[in-house]
Amino acid sequence: MSLHCAATLVVRRPEAALDEIEALRGRRIAGLYAVRPGSDEVTRISAILDLTAGELDLEPGEGWGFAHLNEAVLQGISDTHRGETVLILVGEEHPVEPIEIEIGDNGVSVRQP
Repeated sequence: MSLHCAATLVVRRPEAALDEIEALRGRRIAGLYAVRPGSDEVTRISAILDLTAGELDLEPGEGWGFAHLNEAVLQGISDTHRGETVLILVGEEHPVEPIEIEIGDNGVSVRQP
């Protein structure tokens, strides 16, 4: 039995997030974290979503590799945002295609939207 709802972590590069900003607004993003929170793109996204970007230090990786390499950081975010959707903005050094990671009591799942 699951006692807590999973957190959904939407992982995007800032330019991809800007391209789909209206869809992201419709998802009611509850938290925003970025590798470079002070960049122009992240600042624009922060203003549009009316959220302050927290800073992240993430390891490069793709898909499951990205989730595995950054498990502790992502788990911490999911613990803070149970049942919510959070936008994670990665940098150019992260070769991550748009992915969504769900982390909850039943484990971790990674999918491409």
